[in-house]
Amino acid sequence: VALHEMMHSMGFAHEQSRSDRDNYVTVNFDYIKEDKAGNYGKSTTYNRNPYDLESIMHYGLTFFGINDNKTMTIHDQNLEIIVSLSNTLTYYDVADVLVNYNCSAACDKSTSPTCKFGILNHRCECHCMRGFTGTNCETIITDSDCGGYVDLKFGGEEKYISTPNYPNKYPTGKVCRWVVSNPTGWIPRLVIEDLHLTYNALGRCYHWLEIQYNLPGQTGIRKCGEITDEIWMASRDSEGTIVLTFDSNFVTNRPAQRGFRLRADAVGRGCMSNPCVYGRCEEGDLDCDYKCICDDGFEGKICDTVKDVPNFKCSFEIGSKCIFQNTAENDNFQWAITGVPSSSAGTGPNYAQKGKYYLLAEMSSPRIRGDKAHFVSKVDLPATKMCLKFYYSMFGRNVGTLSVYTKDSSNVMQQVWSKSGNQGDKWEAQNIDIPATDELKVIFEAVRGEDWDSDIALDEISLSSGECRDAYTECINTTRGVEYKGTLNITESGYTCQAWSAQTPHTHSYGDRLGDQENYCRNPDDDDRPWCYTTSSGKRFEYCNVPHCDFDECLRSNIGYEYQGTVSTTKSGKECQRWDSQVPHTHEYGYLTAHENFCRNPKGTKSSPWCFTTDSATEWDYCEILACYTAKNCRESVQGIEYFGTATQTSSGKTCQRWDTSKPHSHSYDKIGDQSNFCRNPDGEPKPWCYTTDPNERWETCNIPLCEDRPCYSNPCRNGGTCNEDSTSYNCTCFDTFSGPNCETYVENDNRECLRSTMGWEYEGTVDETEDGAVCKNWSDSRFASRLGDQMNFCRNPDKEPRPWCYRVSGSWDYCNITLCTSPVKECLDTPKGEKYFGTANIDKDGYMCKRWDSEISRDRGYGYLSDQENYCRNSDSEKSPWCYTTNPKHKWQHCDIPHC
Repeated sequence: VALHEMMHSMGFAHEQSRSDRDNYVTVNFDYIKEDKAGNYGKSTTYNRNPYDLESIMHYGLTFFGINDNKTMTIHDQNLEIIVSLSNTLTYYDVADVLVNYNCSAACDKSTSPTCKFGILNHRCECHCMRGFTGTNCETIITDSDCGGYVDLKFGGEEKYISTPNYPNKYPTGKVCRWVVSNPTGWIPRLVIEDLHLTYNALGRCYHWLEIQYNLPGQTGIRKCGEITDEIWMASRDSEGTIVLTFDSNFVTNRPAQRGFRLRADAVGRGCMSNPCVYGRCEEGDLDCDYKCICDDGFEGKICDTVKDVPNFKCSFEIGSKCIFQNTAENDNFQWAITGVPSSSAGTGPNYAQKGKYYLLAEMSSPRIRGDKAHFVSKVDLPATKMCLKFYYSMFGRNVGTLSVYTKDSSNVMQQVWSKSGNQGDKWEAQNIDIPATDELKVIFEAVRGEDWDSDIALDEISLSSGECRDAYTECINTTRGVEYKGTLNITESGYTCQAWSAQTPHTHSYGDRLGDQENYCRNPDDDDRPWCYTTSSGKRFEYCNVPHCDFDECLRSNIGYEYQGTVSTTKSGKECQRWDSQVPHTHEYGYLTAHENFCRNPKGTKSSPWCFTTDSATEWDYCEILACYTAKNCRESVQGIEYFGTATQTSSGKTCQRWDTSKPHSHSYDKIGDQSNFCRNPDGEPKPWCYTTDPNERWETCNIPLCEDRPCYSNPCRNGGTCNEDSTSYNCTCFDTFSGPNCETYVENDNRECLRSTMGWEYEGTVDETEDGAVCKNWSDSRFASRLGDQMNFCRNPDKEPRPWCYRVSGSWDYCNITLCTSPVKECLDTPKGEKYFGTANIDKDGYMCKRWDSEISRDRGYGYLSDQENYCRNSDSEKSPWCYTTNPKHKWQHCDIPHC
C-alpha cells in the first residue's frame, strides 16, 4: 500500500487508467460500487512503457466490486493470475519512473551501456530484468549446462528445447533459462510437445516451466503436470521474444519426472490467430497470408470441414491429434493422457497398448462411486456407416463400467456397447459398427466402481468409414511373423509369389500344408520373416516386406529409413497414393503393397520419409514426422531395421567406424551420419551391421539380442511391480499389497513385516522373538497392558526406543530383528487418517514447505523420534490427516493435502 501511494505522490495514475487500457482489459462498470467508479476513469497518458497487468498500480480484478463481482475482465485470461500479484515495484514500474523522470538525462550516450534486457538508470548503469545480468543485461542467468539464446529464422526452421537428460528424469536443483527470439516482424511460436513436471494434488507446481510470452520483464505463466500439444505465441508487446525458465530448485526433495521437450519456430501475422481449426498453419507468400495443412479426415481453407469419407485416429502420442475431447457436460471428472502406470497399485495398465501414452480415467479420491467421465467426438460426423476400433484396459477388483454411446441430431444418446467389471491386467481390442446417423457424435463413458481400484483406460482409437470386417491384419505381431495371414504376394525385390499349390517354376513340399494359401507370403518353418517362392525361374524364393504392427509413429534417424508408422499425408497436405497403385503416378515400389499409402523411405534413398501423391501435378513429396526419444537396446525383428540402440561393436568384437567418416572405409551412407558409430541396418541386410575400424575388415554384422529373448521384455511383473533382470532370468519387486513371483497375488491383510522408520514406531507386524531368538512375552502381562493388551506377543515400540522390542518370557527385554522395507512407498493415504503414510509429500495444504523433523521445534515438542523422516508429512499421533511443522510464518504447523488411494 505504501509503495502504491508513493507512486501516486510521484504523479503516477492507476495502470487501468492508461489511455490504452481497452486493448488489455474491459472495465465492468455495472459491477463497480457507485462511489468508486471514478477510480476506473481513463486518462490521457504517455504510455512510454508497455501496459503492465502485474504493476503495483493495477487494481485487482474484484476491487470495489458489488458482491465481489469482477470489476475488470482481462482480454488474455491466461494472465489473470499475475494481476495485482506484486507487493513491490515491478520492472516496468521502475522503468516508468526512470523514463518519465528522465533519470538518465546526464548520461553520456556514447559511453553508456545499451541495456539489451534492461533500462538505463540514474547511475548510467543498466537496471536488468529478472533473469539477466551483465553490463548490458545481455547475460542470461542460467545453469552452465543448460539454457541460452535460441535465435530463430523465418522459413520453416524449427528448434527444440528440452530439460537436461530428457526424456530421462531431469536433475533437481536446476534453473535453466532460454531466450527465444525471431527476426523483426515475425512472431515466436512455441509448442509444448511433451511436458511432465512434478506437482501436487491441488495442481501446485513443485517444479515448473515459466513462459514469459507477454513481456520479458513480467512474471510468466507456470506450467507443470502433464501437457502435450499446447501452443503459445509471443504477444504484440513482447518485442518478438519469449523467455523460458525451468525451475527444479525451488523444491529439491520432490521426485523428478521426465521433463519437457518444446518446439519453437517463427511465424508471420497470418498464423498469429491460429486460424486452422483442425490443422497446422503455415505462412503464405504475402504478409498476413497463410495456408492450412489439414489433419487426417478434414479439408477446407481453415480445415473445418469433415471429409465425406473420413478416417480418424487417436494414439495420444506426442504431436498427434485427436477428434475426441473431454467435456464438462453431464459428467463429473475428466480423462487424462498419461505415459506412466496408474498411481494406484492393483488397478489400471502398466503401459500403453502401443507407444508411450494412453488415456486414463483415474478413479482414486476424490472420485466416488458412480462418478462419470465422458470423452466425446468434437465434430459432427457424416451420416455414413463407420467402424470404431479401440483398445481398453479394465483392471481392478472394483472396476465399474465402460460404455460407448452415439448421439444424433435430436441429441438422443443410444448405447452401442458396454462392458463391466474386472477384465484382467491386459489390453483388450474391440470393434464396433456404428450405423449411419445424422450429425453423429460418439461418446466414451467411464463409470467409477465401488472403490478406488477401478481405473479404466483407452488407447489406439480409430474411426473410419465403412463396416468393421474380420480381415487378416497386414502386419506382423511377433519377431518372425509366423502368425502372418495377410494378402501380400510380392517379395521385397518386386517378384510375384508362386502359388503354394503350384510346383512350377519351383518344386517344393509345402503343397499339402499351404495349398489353400494362394500365393501369399507365409512363414511356415519359423524362418526370419514371411517369404514365398517366386514366379521367376531365376529366383527360387525371397523374403517379403511385411511391416510390424508395433510401430513407432516417429523417426529415430535423420532420414527415417526405419519408419513404419501410419502417416499418409505429405507436409504440404496432399494425400499419399497407395503403393499398390500405379495411378496417378507409375513406380517400381509394388513390393510395398502391405504398407498401404503410408509414408516410407525405402532403403534410405531420400532425405526423409515420402510418398507419391494423389495429385497428378505433384509426383511425390516429403512427409512431416516427429522425432522419437528413447530407443530399445534390442531387436524387435530379426532384421533389426528398427534397432536404434547403442551397440558399437561387431559380433567378433571389432569397434564400429563412425557413419560420418570415410576412414578407414569409404561408403555412401553419409545420410545417417547422425548415428555416431552405432550398429544400424539402413539397407535391409539380414541383421544390423557397421563398417569396422579395422582396415582389413570392411564390415561385419552386430550381435544384437532379440527383445523377445530378454526376461523382462514381456512385462511379467503385474500390478505396478518392477522387473529386474540378469542375462537369463528376472525377479519382481512388488508393492506391499501384492506378492508372488509376478506380483500377481493381492495380499488382503498386509501386516507390513518391515520398517518404514528406523525406530519402527509404526510397526504392526507379527515378529514375536528377540534378535537372539528368545520368545516374546505377551503384552497383556506387562505395564503396557492397557495400550498393547491386544497385540499378543508381537514386537512393538510403545516408548520410542531406538527399535521395536519385547519382553522375554524370562522377564528381561531385548530388541527384535526387523528389516527396513525395500518396496516403493505409496504417495496416497490408504487409511482415513493416513497414520501409516510414508510418502514424500513435504508441502502443507497452504503451499508452504515443511520443516525437517530433526529441527529444533520438532525436537522441543517431542517429535525427535521422527528425525529420520526428513521434512515429509507424517501422522504418528492420529491427527485427522498427515501434517508437518511449516515454514509459513502465520502457523507453527499445518495439515498436508494428500489424496486417498
